Amino acid sequence: MTSDLRDALQRRADALEVADFDVADLVARGEQRIRRRRSGAAVGAGILAFAVAAGMVLLLDADSRRRADPVHPSPTDGRTAGPDVGSTRPIVWAVEPGPDPHRVPARIHVGDRSVRVEAIVARLQATDDGVAYLTSAPGPFSDVWFTDGRTVTRLGRTGDAGIRGDEIMKSAVVGSSLAWVDHSSSSPDQVVLYDTRRMEEVARTPLGAVPGCGAEWPYDPLNSCVTVVAVRDQIVYVAARTGDYLGGFAANPPLLAYDMTTGQRRTVTRDEFVEGFRGTPRTLVVGDSLESGEVTPGVGVFLDVQHGVLVKARDRRPPSSSSLVGANGRTVVSFALPATYPHGATFVISQWVDDDGFVIWSNDYAELETGRGGLLLCRLSTARCEVAVRAPAGTRYQVAPEAVLA
Repeated sequence: MTSDLRDALQRRADALEVADFDVADLVARGEQRIRRRRSGAAVGAGILAFAVAAGMVLLLDADSRRRADPVHPSPTDGRTAGPDVGSTRPIVWAVEPGPDPHRVPARIHVGDRSVRVEAIVARLQATDDGVAYLTSAPGPFSDVWFTDGRTVTRLGRTGDAGIRGDEIMKSAVVGSSLAWVDHSSSSPDQVVLYDTRRMEEVARTPLGAVPGCGAEWPYDPLNSCVTVVAVRDQIVYVAARTGDYLGGFAANPPLLAYDMTTGQRRTVTRDEFVEGFRGTPRTLVVGDSLESGEVTPGVGVFLDVQHGVLVKARDRRPPSSSSLVGANGRTVVSFALPATYPHGATFVISQWVDDDGFVIWSNDYAELETGRGGLLLCRLSTARCEVAVRAPAGTRYQVAPEAVLA
């Protein structure tokens, strides 16, 4: 390399400026940028948090306004609980000391619970919630009571209930509806519908004239010819007492149907009334088919023991039997019984426990001194009856719903 070239290169190198790197200044600038970014992120997060909080406040405020609004009833929110077809009803019965069935105290059983009652009890009616019963009241009246096996509540007053004991107070075969004729010395008699689940009166309406009774009011509560025949779908069916104790629907006279939701009443024929029960839960048809057989109310139906099995006697003289058809179409010709029940014994269907099973009570005409008032549970699905409540020991007397007391 010549000296001229070396000199030219040196002069160019001397002309270049060397960058002065201030490390402390670079670090300070970097930290300042980081702080700005963090500050921006914090502000953004704050804005986001404020937006979320504001949204929550608005939601909570709207919710509180909704809760503060009056609650309007649902279109399906009725005053009474409708029949629960799948419900299970406890077995109910009462035991008195005996041998006189009118001695006190009595003990009323609702399933595995019981209460002691210091009064004569009779005319039991089962609901899904417990049992209603009557006790004597001053004058020709009876008081209506209800117990769930824990507490006892007085519901109202009615008149004499007749020999069968169920003519003036009746419960639906399923659900919580209970009805009776309210007698009063100062006002016309009224039909009362009560809900034993809510423990409140649903409605009442004047009884008015009942075909076959000959008078509108005052009826003689001691010998009232008025009978509550059935309760179904908040309709109470009332008719003149006919003396039909065989557990069927009498042919005449017509009935009055009280629609307790509207307060209206109308006259219905027996055929119309009976057909309304065909195929409904916990009713029975006597005959070969659900469509052609004779409809029964499902309770208060008499059954006889013939040659060790339980049958429905259609005609006692001469003895003949017919099949029983449940609402589900299941047909049973006869029910197998425990061996202790002899030929000629008589039972009455006391209540249903569910859609498949009903309870029968050995009534006082059966001449079963060792089985007075025993309760058996019969199942359509098995065509068998098993002891559910044994007859009380000694001379005590045991009664149940639909009990026939002479």
